[in-house]
Amino acid sequence: LQPPPPAPPLWERGGEAEDTHLAEGNPTPGPSPLGKGRGGLLEPIAEQIHFSFNSLLWIRYVIRKIFVMAKYIKLAQVESTNTYLLQVAGELPGATVIYTPCQTAGRGQKGNRWLAQPGMNATFSYLYKPQGIAAREQFCISEAAALAVATVLSAECGEPITVKWPNDIYHGDRKICGMLIENSLQGRQVDYSVIGIGINVNQREFDAYAPNPTSLSLVTGCDHDPYQVMCKVCDCLEQLLARVEREGTQALHADYLSVLYRRDGQPHAFSLPDGTEFAATLIDVAPDGMLALRHTDGSLHHYAFKQVAFLIDNSRL
Repeated sequence: LQPPPPAPPLWERGGEAEDTHLAEGNPTPGPSPLGKGRGGLLEPIAEQIHFSFNSLLWIRYVIRKIFVMAKYIKLAQVESTNTYLLQVAGELPGATVIYTPCQTAGRGQKGNRWLAQPGMNATFSYLYKPQGIAAREQFCISEAAALAVATVLSAECGEPITVKWPNDIYHGDRKICGMLIENSLQGRQVDYSVIGIGINVNQREFDAYAPNPTSLSLVTGCDHDPYQVMCKVCDCLEQLLARVEREGTQALHADYLSVLYRRDGQPHAFSLPDGTEFAATLIDVAPDGMLALRHTDGSLHHYAFKQVAFLIDNSRL
């Protein structure tokens, strides 16, 4: 006797032909936003494939390695795309993107806020379900995300874009993009990762709490399509993550170091949480994300996020 076929995954159940638009307000996670969207070849191929055995691992392999394309789900308004995606991540395939033109309570690193004018920027979260990334090497996901954004924005503006450790994206000494990457671990492996990205695209005015912001529009002098910017970043991110799985977690490390903000062999100003200021040269970033700085006395020190801060003279911006 053959076992009964598995129930169709959530992303194949009904829905509209285009991106799903939810009503204004705070949507409740459920099947409604997960209809057939921009799945490319995914949906017709998934409908045609029939297996005589119940092998969810094989189905996942076929979809992820051969046919997967990013699936974009639009929410008309949401407090945080990361918070929403974390709630429904178990029901979604990898490479799903939740995006919104109106994020009302975006979250940054360590509880920082990320506010964006409605319709002006690219605010989205990308779901990554890796194969074989150890928890101790999870920083490679951050490297891939930062490189994807830096690569796309550099191409868009035709100027150098750098990554301020760990994953803020800078044009000169001004921040153009922030990220919040939240990993869910299963044992010693990364089960899935929610990669939240907020890119300042067309916003030209910012709240006073943001000390050194800029946007793609301010850099180039013209407006850009936030949706197209997001799609380019997601396409690049997919390629970089595929390279990590193919070549190993250190595959992107040299590229990441090459675009690291202030990694120029010169001493720069930093500060500790107690206010102590010092000068040091940025040397390296370890696989676990620790920053290596060589102080002017020659000693090498390692810092975790929030244990050290870059000092930027805002009066010169």
